[in-house]
Amino acid sequence: LGFMKNWLLVLVPFSVSRLLILLVFFFVSQAHIFGKYQAWEVEVFNPHVELGSRDIVSNLAPILSSGDARWYLDIAKHGYDFSDPTVNKMRNWVFFPLVPLLINVLSKVVASKLLAGLILSNLCFLLFL
Repeated sequence: LGFMKNWLLVLVPFSVSRLLILLVFFFVSQAHIFGKYQAWEVEVFNPHVELGSRDIVSNLAPILSSGDARWYLDIAKHGYDFSDPTVNKMRNWVFFPLVPLLINVLSKVVASKLLAGLILSNLCFLLFL
């Protein structure tokens, strides 16, 4: 009984926080923050939100796959970069292989590496809570 009470104490804040983050990402993906148009001699900025006017999934994908997620997804899709190490460019060598490996395994079930990464990330976060 105490075990279930502890899980409820973790599950409610986890669910609420994930829902709030998803709502923020949804509104950001629908926002035209830098929309501008030429009016006479000046540029007029017209920031606005158009709900339901654009494809939600294709607009959420770049937001959800930014930061370190982009590196892990790239490793899961293409593997590590073994090009010339003397060239001055960023490499994916600093990322451990367990996350891309688990993304590849889970993507066989859900058929999307991005969705597999989201599930894996949230599941690990929930378990560590």
